[in-house]
Amino acid sequence: MKLSIATASLLASAALAAEFRFTNKCDYTINLHAGGSVFVCDIPSGETRNNNCGATLGSHGLFKHTAANDVNLLEYSLTNTNGFNNVWYDISNIPPGPGNCKSYDDCKAFTGKKGYNVPMSIHPVNNNNGKNCRDLVVTKPDSPVAYLFPTDDGKMADCKIDEVFDVTFCPGGNPGPAPSPSVQPTPAPTQAPTQAPTQAPTKAPTQAPTQAPTQAPTQAPTQAPTQAPTQAPTQAPTQAPSPSSDGPTYAPSPSSASPTEAPDAPTASPDAPTAKPDVQPDVIPDGQVGAWKQCGGKGYSGSSTCTDGYTCQGVNEWFSLCHPLPPKEGELATWAQCGGKGYTGITKCQARDECWTKDEHFSQCIPSSTKST
Repeated sequence: MKLSIATASLLASAALAAEFRFTNKCDYTINLHAGGSVFVCDIPSGETRNNNCGATLGSHGLFKHTAANDVNLLEYSLTNTNGFNNVWYDISNIPPGPGNCKSYDDCKAFTGKKGYNVPMSIHPVNNNNGKNCRDLVVTKPDSPVAYLFPTDDGKMADCKIDEVFDVTFCPGGNPGPAPSPSVQPTPAPTQAPTQAPTQAPTKAPTQAPTQAPTQAPTQAPTQAPTQAPTQAPTQAPTQAPSPSSDGPTYAPSPSSASPTEAPDAPTASPDAPTAKPDVQPDVIPDGQVGAWKQCGGKGYSGSSTCTDGYTCQGVNEWFSLCHPLPPKEGELATWAQCGGKGYTGITKCQARDECWTKDEHFSQCIPSSTKST
């Protein structure tokens, strides 16, 4: 049987398409929606849905919990052209209608909303290198891993277009508030209270605290691709996650120049935080807890001392993890650009990081423990 060029092209694109696999570790049902608040599927507590939960991936799009606009977004953009075969992705916590705010607190004060409704992690399965193709773990509204305001640079990551992503809602577990004093909180982290806490936490954290998805970013990253989408547009997708509508942050459109890269996300921790509070963290040789690992929570018995440059922060009563401390004056944050052709900014990384050269166009600060693959 002969195939037309168009048909063959479509089949090739389908074969190269990324896949998102969703797991719900919350104690309530995830109401998965796509751009435009189009319903995709329901994911009951403790269950997993593969193959994008039945959704067809477009060249760009998003996934979110509930149809509301003030929610956090998993945004993606597929670039499958000559020389550009990548899937770009990020998590956006930008409150809806932020205007020209310059920080998360500024946006929240301006809009009166949070742009966040559920903890979320993204784990690339096939090509995870801890650099441009890396885990993103967002467990609070002002997480430094997420886009927090329209011009928040360096939060986008990218992998090969055939990547498979494991997306986990409530990666650290989320027992949720008890619906009434009469309800026993003990079974909260299990499936027992699914019916009870589902009603309570679903209404509370879902409808109110979320960010507005946006279709505005369609034209956002036009300035991104000035330097070819190599690993992840740090400076490029600056305007990407514009939260004015249900549109996702777009990956830089291919151009003749080389892209700016910018993975600004969780460190090299490939494992999303466990949902059980009694799971032991990865402990480094000196007895301290590594970056983005569990360091506390109800029932936790491991070390609560984070490695140098990190501090233990609570996500909920069941789970705390090691977050990076902010950089000192004159130093760059982890994953920030530190060099490259035409770059004129700060070049000094924090003591725990090193300026890693990806190519002549882009260098960035990465954890010293991260190894090339």
